[in-house]
Amino acid sequence: MMPQRSLKILKTRRRFTDEQKNVAVQKALELMHGEYRSLYSTARELGVCQTTLKRWLDQHAAQERGSFIPVEMEVANHDRPIVRNSRGVQVEGLTIDGVARLFRLLSD
Repeated sequence: MMPQRSLKILKTRRRFTDEQKNVAVQKALELMHGEYRSLYSTARELGVCQTTLKRWLDQHAAQERGSFIPVEMEVANHDRPIVRNSRGVQVEGLTIDGVARLFRLLSD
């Protein structure tokens, strides 16, 4: 009787250039937003793993957003504006000078 050998299947990791990633991200955005396709079906169509495509999309979003977090200022009461960011953080009770100082601190 022959001894059994375990077979190892080696997966080779595919490498993608930045250009390939950018093309995939643009195509994914078109499919997901234009045709309302799921992340899974989009990744499958592009021939990449769903988690890989998600990571590329997250990196793209971070680059688009940059290091700035958009804020909006509501001026219901001219003496005391309300400043909000897109994450739901809200600052109330500042004077206009206080808002200016806040914006300067956030930009550093």
